[in-house]
Formats: sequence, structure tokens, C-alpha cells
Amino acid sequence: MNALIYRSTLAAALTLANASLPAAASQPDNTVGTETRALTPFSAIAVEGPWHVVVTAQGERPLELSGPRKEMANVETVVTGDTLIVRPLQRKGWHFSFSWSKPAPLTVHITAPHLLSLKASGSGDVELEQFHGQQLALSTSGSGDLRASGDARELTVRTGGSGNVNLRAMMAGKLNLRMSGSGDVSAGGVEQDLNAELNGSGDLDLNDVRGGRVNAALHGSGTMHVRGGSRELRAELFGSGDLEACELQAQAVTAVLRGSGDACVAGATRQFEAEVHGSGDLTASANCEQVKLTMNGSGQVTLAGKTDKLHAQLSGSGDLNARQLSAGQAEVVVRGPGTAMVNVKTADKARLLTFDRSGTYERAH
Repeated sequence: MNALIYRSTLAAALTLANASLPAAASQPDNTVGTETRALTPFSAIAVEGPWHVVVTAQGERPLELSGPRKEMANVETVVTGDTLIVRPLQRKGWHFSFSWSKPAPLTVHITAPHLLSLKASGSGDVELEQFHGQQLALSTSGSGDLRASGDARELTVRTGGSGNVNLRAMMAGKLNLRMSGSGDVSAGGVEQDLNAELNGSGDLDLNDVRGGRVNAALHGSGTMHVRGGSRELRAELFGSGDLEACELQAQAVTAVLRGSGDACVAGATRQFEAEVHGSGDLTASANCEQVKLTMNGSGQVTLAGKTDKLHAQLSGSGDLNARQLSAGQAEVVVRGPGTAMVNVKTADKARLLTFDRSGTYERAH
């Protein structure tokens, strides 16, 4: 009796569900075509779907869908406030969908001449083309990739998903970047200041920094590669991620290593200051009046270049290797088990000195 009631109830539910489906659902349109949609003005875009989205920041054209016609009805495009939202259609009630094959890709073409913000949180890839403006904010939190081209006086980027962000064709006056996911970010030119914060496992690759300041904070396991030139580099490493800045010629360098990540810095024609508190190693080259170094961790430090005066304090187990640093004077204080080897070169001769907590010794080259 119970089995009979169960089968009757299930049959009634399926009948009701089938009755609620549109009549056209039994004969889907499998053709490929385009569909245009008129929109009210907007300055922000939020993409939440799995589709390929192409945004052109120039011109005046309606939104266009291209691909399988049967998929277009599942795309909702609505402007709320000043934001265009592109997302899967929110259906009410029961909905059944059966498919034996992978659907053909659907592309959403958007023209956005007044764009200020673009957010991508879906699995589809998003492309931004021909952007030219004062300010632009980009945000990703899904698995889809984002690519942008053009130029912006100030560019703000936030990443939180597994998708990659490609900004190599984007020129920024000032770049503010915060990475929290596993996705990688690659960028091209930065003409002024760069502020980068890495909190996740994603890597950052910056190919062409020109002048200004570079501020880098590495909290996660991601690695930061930066090339070019800048007036100042200020870097702080908290996690296991590495800083590869040996191809960045910075006039002034301040580096603080608190975690296990390694750092490589170069340039330092005006100022060099470094602190090593963790287990990460520091490799640096400098050519400035003074080099100041504090070491109280287990990390090793290797210095090269030239300086009039070296100030170093060692209270940890890490060693200082300054054989390739030509120092006019060396003031080295060792309070821990670590040792320091410094090349002190005066007008008449060069001496290789070893410093430890028991004293100072001269070694032959």
C-alpha cells in the first residue's frame, strides 16, 4: 500500500513539473545566431555566469549575445542602479534540463564607454578591450580568467579566485593590487607608484615598472617578480613567498624579512636598509654611501657592490656574507652564533675580515 502511494505521488509530481515547463522546451532551438538587447546607461559590470564575455570600452552599441539560441534564454542581463549584471536566469519552481552533449560556447558582447568597474565571479573568461580612462577597478573571485588592454591613470585590482589576470597590454599610471586567491597576475607597464599585497598562493609578475615607488607586502606563499626601475622599493615579507626584484633598479631600498620567504633586491644607489627576522635569505647589491643591516633570525644575507660604510648588527644564527661588497668602513656587532665576513677596502689595501661574538679576525683573500 505504501509503495502504491509513493508511486502515485511521484507520478503526480512529475506530471506537475512537466506541465510547468514551456511548450517550446520539448522542441529546443538548436540553431546558432545573435540576439541584441537594449540597456539603460551603466558604469559598472558584474559577470556571474560561465560565458565568454567581451567588453569594449569604446562606442555605442547594444548588448549582443552570439551562440546557440537555446542558451540565450538562460542569460539574464539587467541594470540595477549603475551596474549591469550578467548572470544565469533565476528560475522559480522546478526546472529540469537534460543534455547528452556539451553545449556550444555562448559569447556576450558588451559596449561600455563609461566603464569604471568590472567584476567577474563566474567560471567564464572575461576580456576588456580599448579602455582609456582616469580610473578603473577590476575584481575577480571565480575560476574564469580576466584579460584587459588599454590604459588608466589609476588601476585597482582585487583577485580572490583561481582564475588568472593578464594585464600585460594594460598601461597604468598607478597600480593598486591585492591578491588573495590562487590565481596568477601578470602586468605590463606601471609609470608611477605600485602598491602590491599578496595574501594567497598566486604569483605576481610585473614586467615594466618605470619610476615612482614600489610598496610590496607578501603575506602568503605567492612569489612576486618585478622588473624595471623605481625611486624607492619598500618590501616586507611575512610568509613563505619570495620576492624576486634583482631586475628592479631601485635608488632606495628598504627590505624587512619576517617569514621564510627569500628576497633578492638590487640597485640601491641612494639608500639601503634591511632587517632579517625570520628564516628567509636576502641577496642584495648596493652602491650607496651607507648600508644598514639588522639580523636576528636564522636567514642568511649576501651583499655585493660598494659602500662607504657598513653598519651591521647580528644577534641571530644567520650569517652575513659580504665578500663581494667593497666597504670603506665596517661597523659590525655580533651578539649571536652567526658570523660576518666583510671585504674592507681602503686606499692602500683590501682586508677580508671575519666578525663573530668573540672578536674580529683578518683572513687572506
